[in-house]
Amino acid sequence: MIVNRSAECSRLDCTSSYSSNRTSVRRSPRPYTGKIRLAVLAAAMIVCFVLGAFVHAWTGNDEVQAANAQPNEQIVVLPGDTLWNIAEEHAPRGSNIRQYIQKLKRVNGLDGSSIQAGQILILP
Repeated sequence: MIVNRSAECSRLDCTSSYSSNRTSVRRSPRPYTGKIRLAVLAAAMIVCFVLGAFVHAWTGNDEVQAANAQPNEQIVVLPGDTLWNIAEEHAPRGSNIRQYIQKLKRVNGLDGSSIQAGQILILP
């Protein structure tokens, strides 16, 4: 026997759907999903901590490195000084003067070649 549910509902004045009479319990398809996520998060944190410890150990102690660092020599620019004159005086023997001037400009953050009397320059 075939039952026409729409006609039946209209006669009985049905307001609820057929499936609402059933109670459904939603269960997680994987009961350990939360625990697995927690374990993965903990493992990732441990890996990050270990990598950080290795990087810190590899770079060494900052205080020891600071004590071993030699301060760069500084000079005060005198009237009439140019970068070329300063480079000729302080560049290592046999080195290219132009390359030394480029290093001098980079170390001191100079954009151009102009310097002023009284300016303090750090030698590379």
